[in-house]
Amino acid sequence: MLAIAAAALWIVAPPRAGSAKQPNVMFTSPVVLAAPVLANCSILNVDDVAHEITIDVIRATNGDRVISSFTRTLDPGIGVTIGFSPISGVTTAYYCKFTLSSEPEHYRANLQIQSATSNTAVLVNPAILIN
Repeated sequence: MLAIAAAALWIVAPPRAGSAKQPNVMFTSPVVLAAPVLANCSILNVDDVAHEITIDVIRATNGDRVISSFTRTLDPGIGVTIGFSPISGVTTAYYCKFTLSSEPEHYRANLQIQSATSNTAVLVNPAILIN
């Protein structure tokens, strides 16, 4: 049996007053996960020119980066997926952060959850722009 629960609402703190505007950044909402599931942060470049992206996988309960600053240049029509597994025996929330070198409309990004035993996708959580 899969242990998956999606949070109905999760508030992400805005940048502190007086801080510089962040570059184009997209986030998925956090999803509560427990082993045995697999999770993937995926992004696709839908523009007609190459763009650089950075993916961070973040534990929402404490802000720890599970995967930190995976950076790639994506050619037109090319995507990349970063997979991770939740900590065994621990139920916690994770989300994907995508830092973009251009406008968000040039990308499609999400957090996918799949069964560790059947490789069947059970949830796709799209990323949105926060600014």
